[in-house]
Amino acid sequence: LMTEPVIDADGNAFERKNIERWLRRHSINPLTRQPLDVNQLYPCKPLRDAIDSYRRASGRCSPELTMGDESPSPQGSSSRELHGRQQRSG
Repeated sequence: LMTEPVIDADGNAFERKNIERWLRRHSINPLTRQPLDVNQLYPCKPLRDAIDSYRRASGRCSPELTMGDESPSPQGSSSRELHGRQQRSG
């Protein structure tokens, strides 16, 4: 899961550290292949809030944990089971 999502002018989301690393070696957007500069990236608060909300709901407060990790949540359900219940109920 992203810890610091940013978006470009086209609305594409990236993890800040990864896109900044990419842009140090390339001067183009990896998705659109159009010119892109680090100054054209903006924090994406709605996405960050959604990720933070997911982490809290699944008992995963640490940004290092990802959805693919099947460790049990405090309620005894895996993250995928919890995520599935949220999708079905929402």
